[in-house]
Amino acid sequence: MTNLRYASYASLAITIPALIYTAWRTTKTKPTEEKPIEEITEPYREVIAETTQEPPPEAQTTIPMKTLEDLAKVADTLGKLIFHTQKDQDHTFYVLDDSTRYEYTTTTPQDERTEKKENL
Repeated sequence: MTNLRYASYASLAITIPALIYTAWRTTKTKPTEEKPIEEITEPYREVIAETTQEPPPEAQTTIPMKTLEDLAKVADTLGKLIFHTQKDQDHTFYVLDDSTRYEYTTTTPQDERTEKKENL
C-alpha cells in the first residue's frame, strides 16, 4: 500500500510541473496573425496597379513567387508594373513579361464585420 502511495506522489511530482510548463508556454506563444492586405502592399504601393480582371492565359508560362517582395524584385529588374486583382479573399499580384507571368497569390482572412453582414 505504501508503494502505491509513493508511486502516486512520483506521478504527481512529474505531472504538476509539466502542466505548469504547458500553461506557461501556451500563454507566452502568440498565434501568428495574417497581416491585412494593405499592410502587405504598403511598401510597393507605387508600383502596383489595380485591375478589374486578369488577362486570358494564352500560352503563358506562370512562375509562382514565394513573396510579394520577390515579385517586386522581378518587376524592378524587368522595369514592369505589378498588377493586382482580387476575387473574394484571394489576392493575385502578377508581372507580365511577353509570354511569362510572374505571380504571387495570398489569401486574407474574412473580416468579422463582413461575415456578420453576410449572415444577416
